[in-house]
Amino acid sequence: MVRGKVQMKKIEDATSRQVTFSKRRNGLLKKAYELSVLCDAQVAVIVFSQNGRLYEFSSSNMSKILERYREYTKDVPTNKFGDDYIQQLKLESANMAEKIQLLEISKRKLLGQSVSCCSYDELKEIEDQLQRSLLRVRQRKAQLYMEQIDQLRCQESNLLQENAKLTEMILVFPFTLPPLSTMPPPHTFTSPISLKLNEDNFLVWKHQALATVTGLHLMKFLESSSYPPKYVTLDAAASDTVNPLYLHHLQQD
Repeated sequence: MVRGKVQMKKIEDATSRQVTFSKRRNGLLKKAYELSVLCDAQVAVIVFSQNGRLYEFSSSNMSKILERYREYTKDVPTNKFGDDYIQQLKLESANMAEKIQLLEISKRKLLGQSVSCCSYDELKEIEDQLQRSLLRVRQRKAQLYMEQIDQLRCQESNLLQENAKLTEMILVFPFTLPPLSTMPPPHTFTSPISLKLNEDNFLVWKHQALATVTGLHLMKFLESSSYPPKYVTLDAAASDTVNPLYLHHLQQD
């Protein structure tokens, strides 16, 4: 079973804290012993519990190891590295604060604030900078405007193509009619109420009705259009599949 990660904070429960201290202390002393044996190193460990009880380990004499430590640190400043690092951080912080202050001053000048103390050259520089910024803004605005125009033109082209397809579908219908020679004129269409339908005349009446109704819709479309397309070419075979009113309109044009 994988042990969960222990959070590095004080254990609030006193019993759990004491148990953890005992386990970790024994582990620390064991690691110190292994380090001294495996690596032939002089190791000294000093631990004080929360109650002030002392626990220690030394690979040799503890006093000699402590004396050696004091002799070593006598001439070497223990906080030299820390002091240098702190000085570096202070210097970087001061430089950053100065840059922030300059940026704030420049921002106020660009907004028209704090310009009373500016010289002519400074005001001229601010004006030039504002003009460059305004030019970039206008260029970006024009670019977006042209992109919108291109999108609208593309949409217009798509709509025109779709409109052309729909117009062609309206003018040339996909259903098949009988030959024109066998069809009665559209004006002779007889109402099914006054005509007795049977197996012999039903199909003729059906095609006649379809042609008449379709022709009425087509004529309404052509009357409302100021430029009917004349590019449709029909041969003898195709003329049987096109509404006769449409053929009549093309012949007149």
